[in-house]
Amino acid sequence: MRKIILIDDNKERLKRLHGGYKNLTIMNDTKQIEKFLNDNSEIISYDILMIHQSLCKDKEFDLKELLKNQNEKKLIIFSGGITQSRIQKFDNLEILYINDARFYHKNLEKFINNDGENLRILLQGEKWVLFCYLHLLEKLVYHFESYHSKTIEEIIKELNFDYYVNEKILLPIFSNYGKNNIVKREILENLINDLDKKINESVLYGKLLIEK
Repeated sequence: MRKIILIDDNKERLKRLHGGYKNLTIMNDTKQIEKFLNDNSEIISYDILMIHQSLCKDKEFDLKELLKNQNEKKLIIFSGGITQSRIQKFDNLEILYINDARFYHKNLEKFINNDGENLRILLQGEKWVLFCYLHLLEKLVYHFESYHSKTIEEIIKELNFDYYVNEKILLPIFSNYGKNNIVKREILENLINDLDKKINESVLYGKLLIEK
């Protein structure tokens, strides 16, 4: 079981989190938070660190540097000032930047109950793979309707998914085509039909779109 800590000095925000969790520690005392952030050994004792951005502004870089060489750590930084959620990889460290309204959501409970295994559950819910496929389908249809020659690499770059989605979803889909090969219109049509079939099977029969 992963050790998870939530650090937020705003008790009103914390009220949005319901239920008790064996693997979750909540820290809301300012002095305790300051002491914690100056104790590297205490920080790395947790597998997942969730912290409001205002509490780590001066230490964000140091936190990344400390955690990047640890094994499978996750850092979640939330704030009302974050307008676009994003997942980044910093050596061994996964980092999620997310708006606090979106952070304190039912997906947070699902994320904790799932042992904090996948940041995408926190970001998009348990059906995050389906959302990615729908987004991908929308983009491919756009490319098809306004077709102009592009390589696989260019299309993947334009899709702007995070590294995990690229590895688990996009690269397997495009694995039969070289990255620098031009995607012909008929290939795009085949990809669209295949994606549409996968999405329908997932919705109708609950089939997994990727392996866990």
